[in-house]
Amino acid sequence: MKYATLDDLKKEAWLRCRNAGEIVWRTKEGKEIPIKEMSDQHLLNAINRLIDRNEFNEIAAEYNAYIEQHFG
Repeated sequence: MKYATLDDLKKEAWLRCRNAGEIVWRTKEGKEIPIKEMSDQHLLNAINRLIDRNEFNEIAAEYNAYIEQHFG
């Protein structure tokens, strides 16, 4: 028998929210859909979009810091 850890309980709480349809994705058209209803391809596209956006935000932050440091 394995006893639940804090991480296990957090994951269980997340799964219950997901299964209840409480965790949603906003499409580019602005429609909110539960992530459990997303197709595999839609899920992969959303993951890639977030990765791209995070990479862009990191580059933008570095650029802004450079501009501030040199021209601010």
